[in-house]
Amino acid sequence: MMVRFTWVVEAPQGSRAKFKYDTKLGCFCAGRALSLGLSYPYDWGFVPNTLSEDGDPLDALLIADFASYPGVVVKFDPIGMIQVTQPGRAELAGKRVQNARVILVPMNSPRDRSIWSREVSARVRAELEVFFLTAVALDKAGVEVVGWQTAQAACELIEKSLSH
Repeated sequence: MMVRFTWVVEAPQGSRAKFKYDTKLGCFCAGRALSLGLSYPYDWGFVPNTLSEDGDPLDALLIADFASYPGVVVKFDPIGMIQVTQPGRAELAGKRVQNARVILVPMNSPRDRSIWSREVSARVRAELEVFFLTAVALDKAGVEVVGWQTAQAACELIEKSLSH
């Protein structure tokens, strides 16, 4: 049986802006505009109460046939994850850090579940890799795609990243 988690929308599908939840202010703040011609292909957000290697909550993309709004909470099942590495922040200068993007489907969405069959197709994987690299190309030099992992690996990473 798959472990189920919750996830929070930061930037909805179709958004050209990156929003980020600010824990100190307790609200969503405008981050930056995506490069011209880009928009989020699906809802983008984070898994609450997690901490990833880059110092932020674990990033995730919700593949669904609907767009929602910043702040919406969704129960989900992971269907995989894309591993990327990037240069660390100033305190980690010279070191590369993992910055996984977990790929999700809504827990109670029979249509999405049947479309994705608990796996991301090769074509969608390639398109998502291009999106993730293009979205940061002008802002974060050195981001590299390492590869894709299974739903089980995504669950293990989420559980490992949960703050206790």
